[in-house]
Amino acid sequence: MASLSPWHVAFSVIALVSQVVSAAACPMPYEKFEAAVPHLDLNSCPSPVAQNNVFCRSSVANDEVHVFVFEDSGDRCLVAVESF
Repeated sequence: MASLSPWHVAFSVIALVSQVVSAAACPMPYEKFEAAVPHLDLNSCPSPVAQNNVFCRSSVANDEVHVFVFEDSGDRCLVAVESF
């Protein structure tokens, strides 16, 4: 079985998460994201997604920067994805 590149996995996660982020209680816990998606840790969230009690990670795929927003406590669930 062929293995998928990290970027293919990242793009797949972006596509899936953007569809289910509001449909599930915790569509992507940070623990799973951390292991599956190549990303950069951001010191702070960009203004379009900045909120209290969240942290952000970013990834680049298909000529876009994708910012993933996670809860800062509890299960640290994904709460939003924004692409720039």
